[in-house]
Amino acid sequence: MGVGVAIGMIAVIMLIALFLVYFLRGPLNSEDAHTVDRPPDDKD
Repeated sequence: MGVGVAIGMIAVIMLIALFLVYFLRGPLNSEDAHTVDRPPDDKD
């Protein structure tokens, strides 16, 4: 195994991690948006 293989493995792992973060953050951000939309009612 050479350095290139190690770098390639790290790059693939990082890409998978980024995809997981985006997939997990997507639904969370949607819920956060709904939660943030509610407080303005208090301002009224």
